[in-house]
Amino acid sequence: MSGDKLLRLAQACIGALWVGVPADSVVQAIPFPSAPALLPRREGALAGVVEHGGRLVPVVDLARWVDVGSAPQEAGRPATAHVLILHGGGRTIGLKVDRVGALAEVAAGDVARLHHDDHEEEVFQCAVRLSDSDSGRILSLL
Repeated sequence: MSGDKLLRLAQACIGALWVGVPADSVVQAIPFPSAPALLPRREGALAGVVEHGGRLVPVVDLARWVDVGSAPQEAGRPATAHVLILHGGGRTIGLKVDRVGALAEVAAGDVARLHHDDHEEEVFQCAVRLSDSDSGRILSLL
């Protein structure tokens, strides 16, 4: 791994799924509002709209799009939904998550591409296992 480029990932839990998001794409994590503004849609993963920095930001709930299972309850630690405000490619979106985790650094060479199709409707193609010094969990990468 020496000389291998390190990736900084923000960890978040959606249902039973832990995801890794490039840390430089994360602007902020804010509490999910008890009554987010709605933007009715007949299908899709849009959970509503929040205001961030004076701008309206659409919030995506991946649990509406893909099966992420149910979040396990951790003793003494209630799940509190958040919105990760993400910015990249000139666009800003919010991602609804059940729990926000710590930052992790992984070697780029440790990322495994598990799906090789480029279907535009798929969300995850790669995953990485955190080192034993971290939690050892597997992150699906956005």
